Amino acid sequence: MSALRARFDVNGYAVVEDVISADGLRALREELDGVLRGIERDLGEPSEEPFAARLVRHYRLGRRFYREFDICLPREPFPADIPIHLGDGAFAALTSPSLLDVIEELIGPEIMASPVQHVRIKPPERIVDDPTAGSLLVSTGWHQDAGVVSVEADRSHVISAWIAISEATVENGCLEVIPGSHRYGLKEHCVSDVGLEIPERLLPGQGVAVPLSPGAAIVFHDRLIHGSLANVTADGVRISLDLRYVRTGLPNGRDFYPSFVVRSSADTGSVVTDAAVWRAEWLATRERLADRDLPPFDRWRAGSALCA
Repeated sequence: MSALRARFDVNGYAVVEDVISADGLRALREELDGVLRGIERDLGEPSEEPFAARLVRHYRLGRRFYREFDICLPREPFPADIPIHLGDGAFAALTSPSLLDVIEELIGPEIMASPVQHVRIKPPERIVDDPTAGSLLVSTGWHQDAGVVSVEADRSHVISAWIAISEATVENGCLEVIPGSHRYGLKEHCVSDVGLEIPERLLPGQGVAVPLSPGAAIVFHDRLIHGSLANVTADGVRISLDLRYVRTGLPNGRDFYPSFVVRSSADTGSVVTDAAVWRAEWLATRERLADRDLPPFDRWRAGSALCA
């Protein structure tokens, strides 16, 4: 057993450096900056300020640009023109060989990228005046990733990879985890205005913050209890990727969205290596599902006695 696998099995997670190269980080940052510049051109407000400064200024004006950066469609019904970011830099990160090497150590060489994937951009919490506008913008309560997908994925043990694109610190809202909590099964999650959260009394231990340098990842079990801290900086922005991988052929928990084979030793022809193919499938899915009720997958309901 590798040292990585041993750490993962004991703690439910492992930190791995440099899963995204310096060139890959640069490409993705430039891509996200280009998205914001496009928005600003449409607003008639071009600026030469750095990305973080510009984004914070927009948030102070009450503007919310989360969907424009995200690489997934929402869980609720959406219009046909809802923004989704499908750039080459994002696809390159999703299929990074260094990252897939890590995933292969944990689930083997037949790897499928789950559609539960996000670019998360977290501005300072003090300038987000409405925490219900998007829980990805603020601190995230204790939860398990297995608790936010359908029951069909319970046997799949989806691996999450949370990757720092900018420095992730305690001050700007890095992840925190409860080591070893994956061994205690799936806990009940309570429904609130800002998402799902495990009640404090069900937590099996204390949380540990996991700061990361750019390009590093924390890979973790789908039953690891984790959350994220608030961004308490004055004007810093934390950028991260939240990706998930599952053994090919197993349910991913949101099967109405597209999955992609990203590594295979048994069927190399099935591997998606072209960002255009990935992009086209997501756009076709957006068109097919627009303005429709999506299949339910949440197992938790408001009003649980445990959450009262």
